[in-house]
Amino acid sequence: MSNLLIEVYRDSYVESKHAGTIVVVNNRGETIAHVGDPQGEIFACSSMKPPSYR
Repeated sequence: MSNLLIEVYRDSYVESKHAGTIVVVNNRGETIAHVGDPQGEIFACSSMKPPSYR
């Protein structure tokens, strides 16, 4: 399950909320910090697109 990471405000109203999971790993791939479930299932879709060169 995703955790609420950010709330974006416009004046005093919440305009949007962004949930997710953050995992920090060292150079050996070991988890050293996380917010949320580091073993949770993810759907990478748009984050895995190759860069477009112009």
